[in-house]
Amino acid sequence: MTPVARCGTMIRRPISEVFEAFVDPAITCHFWYSRGSGRLKPGGKVRWDWEMFDVGTNVTVTAAQSRARSNSISLS
Repeated sequence: MTPVARCGTMIRRPISEVFEAFVDPAITCHFWYSRGSGRLKPGGKVRWDWEMFDVGTNVTVTAAQSRARSNSISLS
């Protein structure tokens, strides 16, 4: 069985700002990881590093789309 984690939270910001916060490593590094190698875009490969824990991972973006009413990002 593949491990799965799900979480959710209320964010009181416009959808476009929230989406940008997740795809832009210059913003995401303020609340998630220490360093990201690039923007999330479909088919892209990036590296995320948590320097304080001396750990990192390579991420493949399988989908990322921004819409007026909802956004979605899929990673593997």
